[in-house]
Amino acid sequence: GAHYLKLWTKLLIEKPGQRTPYLFLTSRQNNTGKTTFGASIPHLINPGVAEINEEALVAKFTGELEGKVLCLIEELDLRDERKRAYAMLKRVLTSKTLTIRKMRTDAYNVPNYTHFIHTANDAKYVPVETEDMRIVMISVPQITHFIESLEFEDRVKRDAPSMLRKLLDMPLTDPYGRFWLPVVHPSLKERVLSGDYAIATSRAEEGLAGIAACP
Repeated sequence: GAHYLKLWTKLLIEKPGQRTPYLFLTSRQNNTGKTTFGASIPHLINPGVAEINEEALVAKFTGELEGKVLCLIEELDLRDERKRAYAMLKRVLTSKTLTIRKMRTDAYNVPNYTHFIHTANDAKYVPVETEDMRIVMISVPQITHFIESLEFEDRVKRDAPSMLRKLLDMPLTDPYGRFWLPVVHPSLKERVLSGDYAIATSRAEEGLAGIAACP
């Protein structure tokens, strides 16, 4: 729960070289706040947080990853027949070094400080295998108390020093294995792997499909 995410964030600050699981936050509904967690971290760590594009995840041009502590991925569908993005993630998530490729530049290696938060409406956007031990899928529930985005950001800025102090004072657990934290398997991941998960269709989409089907 929340304690897991606090420990995950604490590792970004205190031990960025340690590997952590890939966090995938998903919800079928919009305006659930699934991007809020990642968007708040730049108030605690700056620079070193950035949104990255698909090219960096298919080993084409990986320059975006250099010097990044947190990589934010929003609404990117990483599925393809060759599973290039998943293969790239499997290497990056556990490796101590990164191979950086830029246009018209020879490839070179740098220390790997990257950690990932991916958000999307469709839980199938992240390809996973049956025995995956790298990705944590988190189902984000509806917001019970909505706060306007500008007000929320102002509160985060105001409370950032206090949040940082609490994270630094929090005891850190012992390392679990190749990742400092264990890879938990909530029911959502099991449904995706078993094929029981299906993205919900909005009423508007159902209406358009009905119109398209009319002769």
